[in-house]
Amino acid sequence: RYASTLGALAGPKGRHVDATRKENQVYADFIASYRKTVSDFSFNVDLGTSIRDHRMDATAIEGDLDQITNYFALGNLSRAVGTFKLEQDGLHRRINSVFGNAEIGYKGLLFLTLTNRIDWDSALAFSLAGQSYYDYPSAGIAAVFSDMFSLPNWFNYLKGRGSYTAVGNSYLPYLTTLQYVYDPQTNTYQMNRTRPNFQLLPEKTVNYEAGFDMRFFENRLSLEATFYQSNTTRQTHNIPESGIEYDGRIIQTGNVQNRGLELMLGYTQTWNKFTWSSNLTYSVNKNKIISLYGSDIQRENPDLATHVDRATLGSIGSPIVRLTENGTMGDIYMTSDFTRDNNGFIFLDPSTLLPSVRMLNSDEFQRLGTLLPTTFIGFRNSFTYRNFQLQAVLSARFGGLVVSNTQAILDRYGVSEYSALLREQDNVVIHGNEISTQNYLNVVAEGTGRADFYTYSANNVRLQELSLAYTIDRNITKYFSSATVGLVGNNLAFLYRKAPFDPEAVPSANSTYYTGVDFFMQPTLRNIGFNVRLTF
Repeated sequence: RYASTLGALAGPKGRHVDATRKENQVYADFIASYRKTVSDFSFNVDLGTSIRDHRMDATAIEGDLDQITNYFALGNLSRAVGTFKLEQDGLHRRINSVFGNAEIGYKGLLFLTLTNRIDWDSALAFSLAGQSYYDYPSAGIAAVFSDMFSLPNWFNYLKGRGSYTAVGNSYLPYLTTLQYVYDPQTNTYQMNRTRPNFQLLPEKTVNYEAGFDMRFFENRLSLEATFYQSNTTRQTHNIPESGIEYDGRIIQTGNVQNRGLELMLGYTQTWNKFTWSSNLTYSVNKNKIISLYGSDIQRENPDLATHVDRATLGSIGSPIVRLTENGTMGDIYMTSDFTRDNNGFIFLDPSTLLPSVRMLNSDEFQRLGTLLPTTFIGFRNSFTYRNFQLQAVLSARFGGLVVSNTQAILDRYGVSEYSALLREQDNVVIHGNEISTQNYLNVVAEGTGRADFYTYSANNVRLQELSLAYTIDRNITKYFSSATVGLVGNNLAFLYRKAPFDPEAVPSANSTYYTGVDFFMQPTLRNIGFNVRLTF
């Protein structure tokens, strides 16, 4: 970083950082398969084993330049405490697995599928709970009813299916051990301020699913429906703790449920040389925290709070993600608000005549909604005439909120479209008092946005894809068995949107609690391409 860089980021002569990160991943598996038909029964069996080994090493040296301005070399680094930093990190994790599945069929009408996988994960090695593995058992059954008994002529196919699945998952390595943490600011080691949990168990998700597939009118119309319910237990979280020795602790939550329905309706019809194919998908999901803590946690720690705060979506005063029983895993709460009178009207500070903002106490936080969507809809249409094919895809999301820290900062600096519109309207009027646009935005956009001013509906409908292709006649392409040229565009336009950014853009963050939070993310792109496909 050259001289003249902001002082918080570099010294007067510049700053040099030399960092190296090396990762090595090895994966290997061995699978044996067996296929056999005996009378009316068919057997398909697979057995196997695998190994996954992940190693990471990272080192970094950082410091302000000492003698020569903008000469970036390790020998030119200042050794002053606070500016000179040495950091080293590493990880070695191995997962050994065995797995198998068996499918038993009867006359092609009835199928039973059994599977299991067991993972021995090194991340579990130091837990005193004594479980060094997790598994993935499942059982499924499917029946083709249309082959078992007669259906009306217009009813061509009916299949029913149901399954049970359990999925295991590990927590992060080293959460069950005491650790020393290096502080690069002071070049010293200290005990980790997060209290370890010596009794952690693997996370577990149990899923039940049932559905059917149907086809009608000479297979032109199809309908698939699936209902599911999954319950996840023992999710691992870090929560605050007030004390001298620790300021956080590792816990495992109780029960988080997802319940939903997925539908897919398809239709295909041909008239002479024209074909229309259409597909409509609809999915709805409801997320709910059945219990915030496991029964053993509640029994041993009766003083635990009735909520867990997981993420601050911006600076102090912006909304936070708070988990509570009967809430969702994405509930956001307002942590600040205007000072209001007994009737709920905004109070103006008598000395400045500006809206007065106050921070809310923890028990006053107000729920605004959830970051999680509830409904997704997709609508695909394909039209083929002779050698031409036109395809269009619409997608929609409904439910949930998003937060834009970017909009708040741009508003406060007066460089957003919204701030320009306010300036064109002259002043903002509250209780008959005129407040300048600058003063108003300095209040509501302070930090990364106060209260609920920068939360938006995530509902959106977009033209997801549009493509046009032409297949060249074989008598023209005698050197190829087929040749197709086409134009394709993705993420072309929003047909409806409330948020000032793409609500489905995901920031590059380690935590899913920041999904739907915009802090100067790169904008999503419209992609337009040309393709040629040749078959010899």
